[in-house]
Amino acid sequence: MSGRPGRVVSATLLAAMVASPVTVGAQSPSRPYRVAIVEFPALPSPPPPSPRLELFKSAMRELGWTEGQRFVVERRAGDRDRLDELAAAVVRERPALILTVGTATTLAAKKATSTIPIVMVGSSDPVASGIVENLSRPRGNVTGLSLASVDVMAKRLDLLKSAVPRSKRIALVLPAGAGSPNAAAWIKESETAARALGVKLHVARVDVAAPWDTTFSALRSEGVDALVVTENPRWTAQSREIAAAALKHRLPSIAAARVYVDKGGLMSYGADLDDLWRHAASLVDKILRGANPGDLPVEEPTKFELALNLGTAKALGIEVPAALRLRATAVVE
Repeated sequence: MSGRPGRVVSATLLAAMVASPVTVGAQSPSRPYRVAIVEFPALPSPPPPSPRLELFKSAMRELGWTEGQRFVVERRAGDRDRLDELAAAVVRERPALILTVGTATTLAAKKATSTIPIVMVGSSDPVASGIVENLSRPRGNVTGLSLASVDVMAKRLDLLKSAVPRSKRIALVLPAGAGSPNAAAWIKESETAARALGVKLHVARVDVAAPWDTTFSALRSEGVDALVVTENPRWTAQSREIAAAALKHRLPSIAAARVYVDKGGLMSYGADLDDLWRHAASLVDKILRGANPGDLPVEEPTKFELALNLGTAKALGIEVPAALRLRATAVVE
């Protein structure tokens, strides 16, 4: 692959192609491509640095794209109930490409445009949630990277049960209402895994604004003795609060993102998000060079992280099996 971006097509040709999902946004040959990143929850102003965004930019540089000259990144974020409005506003700005973070943002962007290419980073189940028709040939204007999180639900339950063999009633913590487009698939997969492990699955639909201390106190009173916290960008941002509440109520827990363990949670297991962001650059590169996103297969992660917090395990009175410690890719003492 050439290290230099291909020549930008003329304005006349772009006008003729506007109905096709393979086109990028209107572009002057002398201006860089604009890549809009859409995420939630809303960010403070100015937004905090994003290490994963820097990984994406670094990977773009390695592919020959100089930021500020060949491409620019425009970061947009909003709360869950404003994503449709946010996506529509982004589309009106006609970026060359939209990079979406998570399932909900991808659905909002797809609703807003069928012509601007969309690359998703970390959608849990793109087929079940209706983002693409199939993974091998998504069609339309969307491609990207899946978290494969439905498939790993069983793995999370198994890892949690391995760490805490005495657990009998495990809560699957989900956002209430429409907060998780993947809830049905997550529940089905988890129920199957729970039966195989001989544990009772308690489906806990939680208001995303509810205090975690109150939520976990109620779950404890219902006989829950361990937790699987599902993916939700707002909850990832609240990792410290969730971990503290779980420890207070002596509830061993596993989440998806490594940051949960760094902030005091017992365990996490999920796709290596750094790797996904680096790989997203290769898809953006192909599309900006003229590839049709609908012809690019949605890719599933090949790298997964198992992280353990041994300090939290000690505080909970858990002796993590040596075999589990050896399998961990990251251990916090």
